[in-house]
Amino acid sequence: MSLKKAMRKLKNLPKTINKMPRKVVQPVMNFMKKLFGAIKKPILNILRKIVNGFKLIFFYIKCTLKMTKNFYKCAIFYLLDIVKYLIIYVPILIILTVVGMISEWSKIRPILDKYLQWPNNIMNNCFRCKKKAAKDFEIMNQLKQAFGPEETGEPRFNFHMFLMIFIMIFGFSYTIWHMYIREKV
Repeated sequence: MSLKKAMRKLKNLPKTINKMPRKVVQPVMNFMKKLFGAIKKPILNILRKIVNGFKLIFFYIKCTLKMTKNFYKCAIFYLLDIVKYLIIYVPILIILTVVGMISEWSKIRPILDKYLQWPNNIMNNCFRCKKKAAKDFEIMNQLKQAFGPEETGEPRFNFHMFLMIFIMIFGFSYTIWHMYIREKV
């Protein structure tokens, strides 16, 4: 076969394909579309799961490194948390168990967690992998609210509050003096 004949046949190839009966080509093309459509979804789901698995592994590695790096700063908060659970949570659980109202724990615990949690920056550095924005309950906001003026314009810091704070500071100081200093004198 000469080169010219081969070139003519290649040029006529699209015309030959167009002449093929559509009854043969169309069912084959539909089958191929369905086959690739059926294979595509499971393969993409598997690939997504693999990628998400690697993301999760790297997230936990990053979180572990962060917690390890911050451990020396946060150890005191971890210890205080243990003490908080032993002094507050365990006695409440024991009382609820004895009284037979253990089902109420699911209502009491969120209230305790709300008021006994650490400030947001400590929570972000020591207890959370992802930082969260500050909520309305922050110690400084609560102090501003307690000592700031009321809606009527009168200051909230009055003699009664001053007396309560003074008695608490005096009682705490006397306890420390009685336990540690007095015995040595």
